Amino acid sequence: MLFLNLITQFAGATMLLLFAVRLVQTGVDRLAGGWLKRSLAQQGDNRAGAAFAGFGIAALLQSATAVTLIVVGFFSAQSLGFASGLAMILGADFGSALAVQILSFNVAWLSPVLVAVGGWMFLKAQDYKWRQTGRIFLGIGLVLMALRLFRDILEPFTGQEQLQELFVYLQSDFVTAFLLGAGLTLLMHSSVAVILIVVSTVAAGVLPLAVGLSIMLGANLGSSLIPVWLCRDQHRDVKRLVLTNTALRGSLAIAFVVLFDRFELAQFLVWDAPAQGVINGHLLFNATLLLAVPLVGKLERLSAILTPAGPAGVSASSDTDSYLAAEPHGEPAIALAAMQREVLRMGKMLSDMARPIIAILKDPSAPEAEKTREVEERMNAALAGIRKFSTELPFSNMSKAEKREARNLIDNAVDLEAAGDIITRQLLRIAKQKNQDQLVFSREGLSELRNIHDNVVENLDRALAVLTTGDKDIARQVTETKAHIRNLERQSRKRHFKRLQNGVADSLGSSNIHLDTLHALKELNAKITSVTYPALAAEGQLLDTRLVPQEQDRS
Repeated sequence: MLFLNLITQFAGATMLLLFAVRLVQTGVDRLAGGWLKRSLAQQGDNRAGAAFAGFGIAALLQSATAVTLIVVGFFSAQSLGFASGLAMILGADFGSALAVQILSFNVAWLSPVLVAVGGWMFLKAQDYKWRQTGRIFLGIGLVLMALRLFRDILEPFTGQEQLQELFVYLQSDFVTAFLLGAGLTLLMHSSVAVILIVVSTVAAGVLPLAVGLSIMLGANLGSSLIPVWLCRDQHRDVKRLVLTNTALRGSLAIAFVVLFDRFELAQFLVWDAPAQGVINGHLLFNATLLLAVPLVGKLERLSAILTPAGPAGVSASSDTDSYLAAEPHGEPAIALAAMQREVLRMGKMLSDMARPIIAILKDPSAPEAEKTREVEERMNAALAGIRKFSTELPFSNMSKAEKREARNLIDNAVDLEAAGDIITRQLLRIAKQKNQDQLVFSREGLSELRNIHDNVVENLDRALAVLTTGDKDIARQVTETKAHIRNLERQSRKRHFKRLQNGVADSLGSSNIHLDTLHALKELNAKITSVTYPALAAEGQLLDTRLVPQEQDRS
C-alpha cells in the first residue's frame, strides 16, 4: 500500500505540473502570440538572430516544442528557410532549458501569492490582457506548488531500501535510465515537466544525481521526437527539418550520457546542490547544441543528400492540386477523408490570402494583391468541386454520422470561401480606394489595425487546427477570441473618434476606410470562427442564441 500511495500522489502531482505548464503556455500565447510569431518570421536569413529569437520565445512559452511547431508552420508556408528554421529550433532548446532553471528556484513562499493574485485576475478581470496575465501568474504559482508537492511526497521515502535497489540498478544501467527519460517525455509531451520532476526527486535525496542526469538527457532526446510524431503527415521537406534536429540532438545526447557514465563527470556539475547539477547539465547540453548554429547551412546540404527533397517544382505549401477524385468511388470514409483534405487546402489558401492584408493596405500595388486574387479564384474552384463531389456521395451507404460530417464539411467550405470574398471584395477594394485618394492611416490607427489583423490570423491558425483535430478546447479558444476581437474593434472605433475630436489630420482623411477596415476584419474573423461551430455543437457547447431567455429577463 505504501508504494501504491506513492504512485497515486506522484501521478496527481505530475498532472498538476502538466496543467500548470500548459496554463503558462496558453497565457503567453494568447497575450503575445501574434507578436512572438512575427518576431520569428522577421528573422529571414539572419541565423544568429533566428537562434536568439527562438531562445527568447521558448523561454517565455516554456516549450521548445511549441516554437518548433511555429517554425514548421513558417517553413511549410515558405516564409522561412531551412537553415534559419533549424537555428531557431536550436535556440529554442536553450530557451526551454533556461525556463527549467527559472522554475526550479526555491521560492515556495511566492506560490500562494501568485495563485491568489493570478486566480483573482483570471476570474474577475474584464480586460482580456489582464485575464491572460492572471492565467500566467496562476500557472507559475501552480508550477511552484507542484514542485513543492513532489518534494513533500518523496521526503518520507528517502533511504527506502527497495527504491535504493532500483536506483542502484539504474545507476549501473544508464541506457535504461536514458530511455526512461525519453519515454516519459514522449508520454507527457513536455520535457520541461519531466526535467522539473527529476530535479525535485534529486533535491529530495531520493534519486542519485547520475541517474537524474541520464533521465534528463533522455528527456532531451524525447523532446526532439515529439515534433517528428506531430509532423508525421507533413511534407517530406518538413520531416527533413525536424529529423535533422532529432539526429543532431539525439547524437549529442547519446554522446553526453556515455561521457557522464564512463568518466563520472557528474561531480563537476555540482556547485551548490545535487539538484542544481541536473539543471547545469541540462544547460550545458543545450549550450553545446548552439555551437551547431554556424553550421546549419552545411547541415542543410547534408540532410538534403541523406533525405532528398520532393520532385522539382513541388513545394511544401502547394495548393494547386485538388484532393478530390472525379467521382467519390469506394468507401464513404475515403470520400469524406478526401473532402476534409480539400477543405484544409481551402484553409491553407485562405491563410495565404489573410497574412499579407496589412502589407496590401499599405501598398495595394504590391505583388501580394494580385496573388490574393489568383488564390481566391482557386478557392472558388475548390468550393465548386466540393459541391459537385458531395452530390455524388453514396448517401444510401452512409451512416447518420457520416452524412452529418459531409454536411459540416460543405458548410466549412462555404464559410472559408465567404471569408476569402471578404478579403477580395472588401479589403482589397478598401486598399484600392485608399491608394486612389492618396490617404494615409494615422500611426495609432495603423497599429490598431495591425493588432486586430494579428489576432485574426492567429485565430485562423487555431480554426484550421480544429478542422484537423476536432479539438473542442481549441474550438472554444477560437470562439472566445471572437469576443476579444469584437472588443478590440469597439475600442479602436472609440480611439478613432477621439482622434477625430483632437483634429488628427491623417485620421480625418482616412476615417471612412479605417472604420470599413475594422468592420471587414471583424466580419472576416466571424466567418473564420463559424468553421469551429460543428465541433462545438457535437459536444453540446454551442448555444442557439445569444439572447437572454425570456423567463430570466422577466425576473
